[in-house]
Order: sequence, then C-alpha cells, then structure tokens
Amino acid sequence: MDILSHALWSSIAAKTANKRHATKIDPWWAGFWGAFPDLISFAPLALVVIFQTISGASFRSFQHSSGIGQFTGLLYPASHSIIIFLAVFLIIWLVRHAPAWVMGGWALHIILDIGTHPEEFYPTRFLWPLSDIHFGGISWRTPWFLLLDYALLALCFFLFRKEKGAPLSTTKRALAYVLAFIAILTYIFTSVRG
Repeated sequence: MDILSHALWSSIAAKTANKRHATKIDPWWAGFWGAFPDLISFAPLALVVIFQTISGASFRSFQHSSGIGQFTGLLYPASHSIIIFLAVFLIIWLVRHAPAWVMGGWALHIILDIGTHPEEFYPTRFLWPLSDIHFGGISWRTPWFLLLDYALLALCFFLFRKEKGAPLSTTKRALAYVLAFIAILTYIFTSVRG
C-alpha cells in the first residue's frame, strides 16, 4: 500500500480505538507510525534522488555505486517484519512501563502490506529474520484498487468528521487538502503507468 494510505488508515484505526477504549491514541502520531516502515525503508533512496536532482548526477550510476538499492533491500524486510515490530514494541514497553499503543500503526502497516504487494514488488516478508515467507498480493498501484482505497478512506474520514462536528483548524485543513492532492496525483500517475 502507498505511504499516504498507511498513514491515513492508521489514523482511522486510532480514532476507532479512541471511541472504544479509555486509552487515547493521538491519530496524528498513529499516522506517523503507520508511515514509519516506508519512511525508514525508502528515506535513503529519497535522499539519493534529491541529491541526484540537485547535483545533476546520474541517478542510476549513483544508485549502483553507493549500494543504495541493496541498503533499501535490507531495510524493507526489517521495517516490515512483525518480529522486529514486536521486539521494538516490547523494549519500549519495558522502558516506559506502559505499552505505546500509538505504535500499532506500524503493525497495521505490515498487515496491510502483506496483501497489497505482489511477489515481484517488495514482497512483505512479515516473519523476517526467522522466515522469508511472503504472499503475492494485489499491487496497491492497480488503478481500481487505489480508487477504492482512497474512496474508503474519504468515507471513513467523512463519517468521523460528521460525528465530531467541530471545524478543522486552518493547518489541519491545509494538510487535508495537500493529502487529497497527493492521493489524486498518485492515482493519476499510477493509472498512466499502468
């Protein structure tokens, strides 16, 4: 699934949990944790792209000479592993003497990626490093899937918004517009690429 969808679904999960439990989970932080595995995996590659754009260097030659592809290939299974998530979650629980439920967005990210990554595009080896098992799912880049995903996200946010009734702050409204714009561009770009 794309990084924006992960952040938004994690935020919705936090809002849903807040309705049912006394423990309150900040939806904005839950969104961060929902995006966290992809941020960790692809930030080095994004930095290379930015460097390439600024310097005018050939991205392909820089990518191969720096080993950034191999580095991303190592970070992806580590950040998308339930085993690694549970280890980090338990360590933080021991240190804080309380569970950090907001990190649940990370676990949700892994679960969603299991079914939305085909075998040829970053398959989610969710039991790494104990096992390389993975399942070939539908590609999240499939246009009809992206459209359905964002339609369901919009519906969920609309329902929460209608329920709450209070207006969004100017900053949050601007962020919502930016996210909607990114969602539309993602859909268009993916549709054109096929």
